[in-house]
Amino acid sequence: MPQYKLTYFNGRARGETARVLFALADVKFELNDVTFEQWGASESQKTEKYPTGTMPTLEIDGEVFVDSMAINHFLAREFGLAGRNNLEQLKIEGILGTIDDVIVKVWPALINPDKEQCKEMLKIPAEIAQKKLPFVVAAIEKSGGPFICGKYLSVAD
Repeated sequence: MPQYKLTYFNGRARGETARVLFALADVKFELNDVTFEQWGASESQKTEKYPTGTMPTLEIDGEVFVDSMAINHFLAREFGLAGRNNLEQLKIEGILGTIDDVIVKVWPALINPDKEQCKEMLKIPAEIAQKKLPFVVAAIEKSGGPFICGKYLSVAD
């Protein structure tokens, strides 16, 4: 069994899906929570520990891998949550991309401390969500539910 180490902030966002995948698969992993103070320590340290200067990272048997989507897709495949065939994988990846499109637009507003600016910033993502999220609901309904792939749980759920 590989040794996994997930590094991310002590919070949700980009690292949460990987944490959930480990839990669903009941696979042990080391969680390396990084504080904002540690993250801001020094640029040279970031480059050394985080090859692209971003998190999350997933270390597998000492080798470091980057990008939350790549990590999530890998773990889903490893743990049998990526679809049972190529068509299910295509459906799952389409759903994940659709959700990510919304998250990318919403995120700046969620981290903005100014409540009034935040309300204004959320108008465009709300419009995008209203256009894109019905597709996700329709995909679940078409599958016969309760999941994207019918009765089979996937990373998209």
